[in-house]
Amino acid sequence: MINFTICNAFIIKSTRFLPTIYTVHMTRVSIYPASILELNETIGEFSINNCIDPVNFDGAHYFKAIEIGVPMYKFGMPERNFHFKRIDSERTGCLSLSNLEIHETIHFGPHIAKLEFYDVTVSEMNYIIINENFKTIQIIACKGHFIIPGIFSDRESHAIYIADYICYLKITKTKKGSFDIFLDSFKFDKLVIEMNINTAEFNQVTIAESLLINSQRCKNLVLNSFMGRLFIPNIASFNELKLFNLQKLYMSYKVAFPIEQASAMQNTPMSGDQNINVLDSSTKIHIPIIKNNHFENIFVSKCSFPINIANVLRNVITNVCLFPVVSESEFYLTNHNSKKLSKLKLVNNRVCGIWQLESDVRFLSLVGITSDEDSKL
Repeated sequence: MINFTICNAFIIKSTRFLPTIYTVHMTRVSIYPASILELNETIGEFSINNCIDPVNFDGAHYFKAIEIGVPMYKFGMPERNFHFKRIDSERTGCLSLSNLEIHETIHFGPHIAKLEFYDVTVSEMNYIIINENFKTIQIIACKGHFIIPGIFSDRESHAIYIADYICYLKITKTKKGSFDIFLDSFKFDKLVIEMNINTAEFNQVTIAESLLINSQRCKNLVLNSFMGRLFIPNIASFNELKLFNLQKLYMSYKVAFPIEQASAMQNTPMSGDQNINVLDSSTKIHIPIIKNNHFENIFVSKCSFPINIANVLRNVITNVCLFPVVSESEFYLTNHNSKKLSKLKLVNNRVCGIWQLESDVRFLSLVGITSDEDSKL
């Protein structure tokens, strides 16, 4: 097989790379308009670095025909890169695009398993379309419409629209066929997730209307500085739930009530068939009630509104099994092994009344605990 490298050159006619060429590297190459680079199906690696004028590919079943690139006459503009590499001897490959402007809709076929986009701008009315066979996708500091199977913010086009270059998204397929999804610094009106999830993590994400996780499975959920309404109608329980630095959250398992309906009624059980209402006249925020019957691990830290944990501690006087985790306090319930030996750690909590452990906790850690007079734990 031949490795082919070309630098500081002009391509003035359409060029076909023969099957004997396995790798092609092009740097600072000017490609005349209407010229086509025809790739053979056995190409192992293809990269274009800082080339001038549009590049039109043909014959590559990996990404079909695409046309990318803009003139680079502006001093100081970062290098634009297009890099494709086949994964081992498989017929699937990984593709990386950086510092590019894309002015047409591009379909990446089933042979692209891993995709990475960095500082890529998709022009208005155009899309990057990802095939459902992808294994990993990363979108970093990009802008525009991306169609990724199983997640969308626009119901009509089924695309996710990225409006801000600071956003970061990563989706990875696990060995069991579910997905790990991570979103950072996004703002959406609506967001719908329909793929089966192993872990979903939302960091600095704001939802104006609703986030709907409509899949049948989500093992682990992490909300850090998340703000919005969360609907999870088909998920009965989580293995792990982490809530950090929350200021405003509405979670609904079975029934969704608008926030304005009643300021005192806080509704949202996380599991079970019964809706639980808690009276709290001090806030209009819906307070999540977390029932730990089916939870492996629960982590709550520094949320600005109360989070009520059910079935862990019982108030002996009122006979209510809801323990409030308030602002600046922390709650950690962890199962350590197959024997279900649990550890409960409370940090900066205030104990008011007489509380008794209800769950099978073998290890108890208390840090910075205060209490009212005659209160007990």
